[in-house]
Amino acid sequence: MLNFIVFSIKESRIKSVKMKIISGYQIGYNLDRLAAFAFGDPESLRQILESFIRSCKQNAKLFRKHLQERNNEAVSELSHKMLTLFRQLEALAIVDILVLLEQKDFAVAGNRNYFSLGKAALEMIEALLQTLQEDEQIIACNFEKIQ
Repeated sequence: MLNFIVFSIKESRIKSVKMKIISGYQIGYNLDRLAAFAFGDPESLRQILESFIRSCKQNAKLFRKHLQERNNEAVSELSHKMLTLFRQLEALAIVDILVLLEQKDFAVAGNRNYFSLGKAALEMIEALLQTLQEDEQIIACNFEKIQ
């Protein structure tokens, strides 16, 4: 895993870029958009991260259930819902797959790769969640130091 956390003291904000190789995909994320909602308050950033992680965990659990049931309609709808969260994180590898999974035509056409893509997305989502949880305290702590 390649980890890069860059703290911009000049701009008084966090710029965090994480990279991880999972299932042949390079997964990265950026916290700038989430940090912008905190307006420089480390406690707000921590709460935003906690809420984001909690929401993603719930969605991932439901996503796994829909994949196991091979419910392409539900996978498509949940993919659409999750896109906003992962776009905010700029987790582009995940976003690219969710965009495909949300397309009902792609699912309905009986595409053999549909559920394989879903499983790959789930694996990446779970790995990203684990990384976010590990980094949550470090990020909030360092954000406080640069204020």
